[in-house]
Amino acid sequence: MSLTGGGSESGAFTVAAGATLGFDGGSFTLTNVSAISSSGTIRIGRGAVGESGTLTNGGTLQITNGTLNAVDIDQTPQHRAPAAAHI
Repeated sequence: MSLTGGGSESGAFTVAAGATLGFDGGSFTLTNVSAISSSGTIRIGRGAVGESGTLTNGGTLQITNGTLNAVDIDQTPQHRAPAAAHI
């Protein structure tokens, strides 16, 4: 799933193995009651994502052309981000 245009979310995202959740344009605010749990891929393609909840990622985190500002990241096996990424 590719999200564009930005916005504010307060729910939970679950990304299954083999699936991708892409934040691909705009500014997204994921509030402190939001959570992302993933065994698939979370992609920050463009824009900015601010996460004040919990990001639990057992899959792949790709930051290719954007910014992730997060309070609590549990990144278990892999992490791919360019040196300029803000994590």
